[in-house]
Amino acid sequence: MSKGILNQNIINKIISLYNHVFEKNSDINYWNWRFGKNPFGKLIIRFLLENDDIASSYIVHPINIEINNKIESGLFSMWTVTSPMFQKKGLSTVLANEVYKMGNGKFVIGFSNENSHYMFVKKLGFKSLGVMNEMVLDLPTEIIKNESIKCEKIKIFDEEFSKFYNKQKNLIKKNMIPRTEKYLNWRFIKNPEVKYHCYKLLKDNKLLGYFILKNYQNEKCHIIDFLLENDPSIYEEMIYNTINFCKKNHLTKITLWTNGLESFHSQIIKMGFKQFPMENNFVVKIFEENSLNELNNFENWYLTMSDSDVF
Repeated sequence: MSKGILNQNIINKIISLYNHVFEKNSDINYWNWRFGKNPFGKLIIRFLLENDDIASSYIVHPINIEINNKIESGLFSMWTVTSPMFQKKGLSTVLANEVYKMGNGKFVIGFSNENSHYMFVKKLGFKSLGVMNEMVLDLPTEIIKNESIKCEKIKIFDEEFSKFYNKQKNLIKKNMIPRTEKYLNWRFIKNPEVKYHCYKLLKDNKLLGYFILKNYQNEKCHIIDFLLENDPSIYEEMIYNTINFCKKNHLTKITLWTNGLESFHSQIIKMGFKQFPMENNFVVKIFEENSLNELNNFENWYLTMSDSDVF
C-alpha cells in the first residue's frame, strides 16, 4: 500500500467508496461544503492506496467548543471508511493516529456506532461519555398553542442570533459548539445536501429561541437543533409548531436527541415522547493529560442531532 497527494481524482474515489460502504449519496458539492467551507477550518486527511484505489481513509475537521466562556480548538472525527477488501486490518487506527498528530487541536470528539465503537475506545483511547437517546412522539397528538408566542420562518441567521447565543451560553453553562450566525448559516442554510426548515419563536418581538426541522423520508420530523430560553412554555411552543409542520407534510413521528440529563427531558416525556436508546455513543479523546477535564463529563455537554454529521 502507498500514500499519495490529495487531488480531485482521489477526492472522487473517497466519495465513491464512502457512498458504497455507507449507502450514501454524497457528491463533490457536499465535500466542498463540509470540508472546504467549514467555518472552523479545512479538513485533515490521511489515506492509503492499493493499485490506485482507496484502501482506507480517515478525515477530521477542526471544531471550536466553548467551555466556560473560552473557545478551545479541537478536532471532529468524520469519515472513517475502509474498502471491504481491507477491513479488520487496523488501517483506520493507523491513519487516525497520523491525523491526530497533524492537527493542532487539544482534543477530538465524535459519535461512534456499533461498528466503530470498539476502535475508538479500545484502539484509539477515546472515552465513551454516554449514549444519546432518540426521543419519539407518535402523532396525532395535540398541544395547546400559546397565543402570546409567534413562530416565524428564518431565511438567514443574522446578528440577533449571535447575541441570543451569547446570552444563553452564560445561562446554560455547557460545553457546546458556538451557535453564532456564521455557524448557523453554514450548517443549516448553505448545506447543499439537506433542506432544513428553520424557525424562530418571538414574544413582543423579543427572540425566545430557534429550532431546526428536517423531513426524514416523508415519515419522521427530526428536530435537528434548538436553542431556547429555559421556559417550559417555550419548549411546548416548539413542539406545537413542529406538530403543525408534520400535519402539513403528512409526517407521523417527531424525533429529537437528549442525553437524559437535560432540564427539559422530563417535560417532553410528559408531552408523550418515548425514549429509545440508540447506538450513538458520544466519545472524547483529550491529547494532554489532566487538561480540559470539563470535556470528560457527559452532563457538561449541550448536544443535539446537528452535532453529528449524520443529520
